[in-house]
Amino acid sequence: MKKVLFTLLVVAVALVPVLADAQAADPKKSPGASSPSGGAPAGAGTSTSPSASPSTTSPAASPSTSGDFSQYKTEMECEKAGGQWQAASKLCDKK
Repeated sequence: MKKVLFTLLVVAVALVPVLADAQAADPKKSPGASSPSGGAPAGAGTSTSPSASPSTTSPAASPSTSGDFSQYKTEMECEKAGGQWQAASKLCDKK
């Protein structure tokens, strides 16, 4: 048991420099990389690029609200399209 704990301690001490380097790395060089601590990468949420903007959606990402709502087969799809899900009939109707 002591050997296992000692080995774990040695591994943890050996990883400290690696983790420190990963945290100090420039986030622009590796976009989307998360920090070793499990938190958001440095500068996350501060980007002004269109892909990072929560208000920007592509036309393919949000289905059109006009048209045939019967094409939506799940409650999530129906509500995302702006429809009203009918649980009893399992159909999507226009609001």
